[in-house]
Amino acid sequence: MEETDKISTITTDVQTYVDEMTAGYITGKQNFSKWEDYKKSLDKMGVQTYLEVSQQAYERMKKEK
Repeated sequence: MEETDKISTITTDVQTYVDEMTAGYITGKQNFSKWEDYKKSLDKMGVQTYLEVSQQAYERMKKEK
């Protein structure tokens, strides 16, 4: 349950940010020269934690089969 709460919070924040930035890149309001800043922002939002927790859940599920 703790994993679910952690993932849910990160997913909501990251998805909103990704959607906004994607629209900005498509419309030209965001400059690709700031790509590194974009990635740093995702890291600060917990993308790495999301990936680690998701991988652990996947590995557990795989073992159960």
